[in-house]
Amino acid sequence: MSDPARPIPAEPAGRDPAPPAETIRPLWPALFAPTSAESGEVGAVLPAPDVPLAAFLTATVPGTPQPPWTRRAARLHVHFQRLQPEFAGRPYLALLCACTIVCLRRDAGDQRALTLFRRMLAETGPELAAAMNSRWLASICDTVVDTADNDTDRAAGMIGSVFVSTLKLAETEIRLYHSPRPWPPQARLRAGGEIGDGLQTLFTPTSGDIDNILTRIERGLQIASPLRPILTALFDRALAQDSFLSRMISLSGQARLPMAPAERVDRLRRIMTKL
Repeated sequence: MSDPARPIPAEPAGRDPAPPAETIRPLWPALFAPTSAESGEVGAVLPAPDVPLAAFLTATVPGTPQPPWTRRAARLHVHFQRLQPEFAGRPYLALLCACTIVCLRRDAGDQRALTLFRRMLAETGPELAAAMNSRWLASICDTVVDTADNDTDRAAGMIGSVFVSTLKLAETEIRLYHSPRPWPPQARLRAGGEIGDGLQTLFTPTSGDIDNILTRIERGLQIASPLRPILTALFDRALAQDSFLSRMISLSGQARLPMAPAERVDRLRRIMTKL
């Protein structure tokens, strides 16, 4: 593991601090270079592997935050520029991590990108977790699965990757193919029962069901991996936002809901078949 990044020396008294871009420019010149200056090597568009990370923590990306850009540019320099507005107002560390992930998606064996990525996790994990949204925290987990050099980190990455993928799949099915319904529900529309291969639905979850889930999540997060703060942030945010996980937890401890009248269920089924 690398030594902690050295702090950036304080500005001399009576001198205004340099603008964020001017602080980062000498450390990451490729970000500000003309597109024509880009070389053919993936990692060449990143800072040096031993770059001090402290400046990337204190300098923020200028501009107004914009919606994420989710396409792919052939040239990495252009791709980085398209990503940058998403990170406006956030530390340059978050942009650097995102750009490093982009490089590793194109060449998982690039040593400059690998070194930077592992250093950021080891030296600035909690700061990364605070600076990046769940979309990018999940990408960190995906990238660790693809590039880890040990089983512990790969398993930790898989926990986050599978968890977020399951959350996205469940919410996609609900939001695309289920009719809107009020929350909290006043009645059950189906009896539940077996899911398959011995698994059963929870019906209305009890406090014990939820306590077991949360306790095992908490125990699992004690894993000795630099991914620990990333995983903790992912689970915390999933529990806080509107998702099937938080909605089911909100029912914990309530009496089992009654079945809806048969005629209401039949009417809903007829409506659904026409969609």
